[in-house]
Amino acid sequence: MVTEESLREKYAQLETVDLLEIAANKPDYEELAVIVAMDELKKRNVPAADIANYKSLFKYDPDEKTLENYFIDLNFFQKFLSYILTSTFQIFSNHGLRRKRICVKVTTG
Repeated sequence: MVTEESLREKYAQLETVDLLEIAANKPDYEELAVIVAMDELKKRNVPAADIANYKSLFKYDPDEKTLENYFIDLNFFQKFLSYILTSTFQIFSNHGLRRKRICVKVTTG
């Protein structure tokens, strides 16, 4: 289990930009990790304005077209085909998992 002390040791070795990434992507990290990162940034005298205005290098920001395509609902045929394919796959994959159990009686004589 990760402790606060182990995080402090690890974060002391990180670059400032890595700590800013943690601060910019708070929902992606545990609360303890964010607190320790913020404390380390304060120790390094990083201004609060720099922390607040930092733009993440790794944050994915989808464009409008991607969002439109993401929320398009499938028509009936696509839903039906998806149901048939997934249920068929599940039937055949479960069939292979069911093996007959064979009991062998060992006698010594």
